[in-house]
Amino acid sequence: MNSCHCYFPKMQIALSSEENLLSFSIIQRALNLTKTNSLEENSENIFVKIKCLFSQEISILPEWLQTEIISCDFSIQPRLFYKTHQLAAVVKENQTLFCALLNRNDNSIDFITISSREPHGGIYTPLITILFREILNSYGYTLLHSAAVCYPDGTGALIIGESGHGKTTTALSLVRHGARLLGDDLTLIELKENSVIAHGVPERLNITEDTYAFFDELKEMPLEALSRKNQLKKTVDPEAVYGESCWQNKTEINYIFFPEISKKGPLLKPLKSNKILEKLIKSHGFCCDQKTDADAMYRLISIADITNSYKLFTGDDPASLGSWMIKKSQILKTINA
Repeated sequence: MNSCHCYFPKMQIALSSEENLLSFSIIQRALNLTKTNSLEENSENIFVKIKCLFSQEISILPEWLQTEIISCDFSIQPRLFYKTHQLAAVVKENQTLFCALLNRNDNSIDFITISSREPHGGIYTPLITILFREILNSYGYTLLHSAAVCYPDGTGALIIGESGHGKTTTALSLVRHGARLLGDDLTLIELKENSVIAHGVPERLNITEDTYAFFDELKEMPLEALSRKNQLKKTVDPEAVYGESCWQNKTEINYIFFPEISKKGPLLKPLKSNKILEKLIKSHGFCCDQKTDADAMYRLISIADITNSYKLFTGDDPASLGSWMIKKSQILKTINA
């Protein structure tokens, strides 16, 4: 059995000697999430206890969850199952079940693999994000699937979009023109008075072949800096390209951009409140079954009301898009003043 104790925002790790790929994958994601350490000193710590368990029998799971899994259609995954004080995120791959079970009473998460063979750990990466979203919600924070950047003048922006819509390309273009990156995949949002504060979740970037081709500095990277495990995407460390100063812990968010790859542009189109909220709800969900409770909905509505949101038509020159956006922000500040 492997265990890991996570303190948020300040974190300590305690591991047994039985380390393996599964525990490493889970702990790495937990570490990345808890690197969001820019909250105020007096912020409440969030303690999460993680265990990794293996079994060949489904009977290791609570009876209510066994019943749910047996009757579930896993054609869409992951699946999320709710109980009063428990929540389970489950993936089924061939004859193996990967289950992340959250006990809401003490924020403990059991990662339970039901299989005749020891699995790899990558399956659990989305599951820990799903459950951390639930834990953070209970403490008044909002986890979004988004990139976040801070312009050279301190302007903060969220970039929200589904895979293939230009989120990472837009963020990289801004960074190459002097902006700092909080994160490319996950952003933790804190509402403070009448401000939206974004806290970064720093991780390596997963970039497509197209994005890789847009930026000369990526082409010049040594081959070992890129992962070729996935044929569709490569993994890159932003520090290896733009230096340690490319990161920033937190920023106040002034704008939200929803990019759309387009030959026309670059162009910004203001969005109506209902459209903004619809997109934020989608960005706040990490699987098809995930619910948004009243408190979380209130925070999403507040984010939509406080910030200025635009649909971003990227244009046909991604490398210079960031420069245009930084210049455009000065005009927007004058208009919105």
